[in-house]
Amino acid sequence: MKRLIFSFSVSLCCLWLAVGCSIDRTPLAQEDSGYKTFPVNSLHKKVINANNAFAFSLFSQVNQVNQKDNVFISPFSVSMALGMALNGANGQTYSAMQNTLGFSEMDEQSINETYAYLYQNLQQLDPRVTFQIANSIWCKKGSDFFPEFLAVNRQYFNAEVRDLNFADPQAVVTINNWIAQATNQKIKKVLDEIPPDAVMYLINALYFNGLWTYQFPEDEVQQRVFHQIDGQSAECSMMFVTCRIPALFEERIQVAQVPFGQGNYVMTFIMPRRMDDFNEYLLNFTQNEWTRIQENLKEDSCTIGLPKLRFGFKALLNEPLKKLGMDIAFDPVHADFSRITDQFPLFINRVIHQTFIEVSEKGAEAAAVTIVEMMTTTIGPPPILSLVFDRPFVFVISERSTGAVLFMGKVMKPLWEEF
Repeated sequence: MKRLIFSFSVSLCCLWLAVGCSIDRTPLAQEDSGYKTFPVNSLHKKVINANNAFAFSLFSQVNQVNQKDNVFISPFSVSMALGMALNGANGQTYSAMQNTLGFSEMDEQSINETYAYLYQNLQQLDPRVTFQIANSIWCKKGSDFFPEFLAVNRQYFNAEVRDLNFADPQAVVTINNWIAQATNQKIKKVLDEIPPDAVMYLINALYFNGLWTYQFPEDEVQQRVFHQIDGQSAECSMMFVTCRIPALFEERIQVAQVPFGQGNYVMTFIMPRRMDDFNEYLLNFTQNEWTRIQENLKEDSCTIGLPKLRFGFKALLNEPLKKLGMDIAFDPVHADFSRITDQFPLFINRVIHQTFIEVSEKGAEAAAVTIVEMMTTTIGPPPILSLVFDRPFVFVISERSTGAVLFMGKVMKPLWEEF
């Protein structure tokens, strides 16, 4: 798959966006939207803010290794999958994961309760927006795991727990089928194989499908040129709508916040005015900058142009997460997940992330999957070493008890001479 990456937080930062106040066209009237205020207490707000801080940190790390590509990730999915694993971490491994996720000042109960609160409420805010969260834990059949670990993830993450014969070739198909169902068939294959030492998979899947509050008329879609940062250009289908939305026009950037359904869910588009400033702006696109933008948005009548999009992305998040501070969780020697099992040591082998995005006249559809692959280092006999002397070598004949060297030689080419 060609690496196509995109950031849900930045939401089309690098795409050409025609946002300007319109005086020639009448904006669509905004009816009573039925927008719901999402009630959060101080504890929930702490966890949500921590999740947002993690989102910008993760995006920054992923972007650093994909500077010439788009970036589309779901930090919420990554956070929830790692949140399940956090319940099995111990000691320094727990602290490293806790700090990386931004939960350093919060106790485990508060973290779990907030995940549960978000799980229950985010899925039922808007009848015109589908947002589904699914969690699962797949255990290698015959392995013993602490019931307490599985129970806490059932209770707070509504995780479906299944035993599975990982040696069966159908096991990969079974897990991928669960993912496909949880993402409305938008992501069908994440796992290619199950390593022999894998003993557990913790999976989060998200599916989002929202109708724009203001539909983009199909008859106004135009073929336009999309200008790329490398100086190249490409044809794209550009859709337009005139409406009254929160927007921001500054010397450096322009912003449009396009709502879905009744307005609880929005998609924010941010574009530097000068293409040469894009990479620099990206480096400074932090949680503080995001907060500043939200605080300065003002409703305005605008004509918006967006390119139609549909693509997918897949990435291994090991290195970005290590750079954020949880490298010990990936260390086969030092990782401590002793609250999952005491039968064998565990470490995180892979964190696999895959996403899908489609932006059209009707709305936006997105899906994300995060897989945390837990592995042990003690299953099976040690590998048999292979020593093939297929190039020049030296040899010695000696006596062991005295250490006396009896003969020495070297072979530059194999000969079999007749005497």
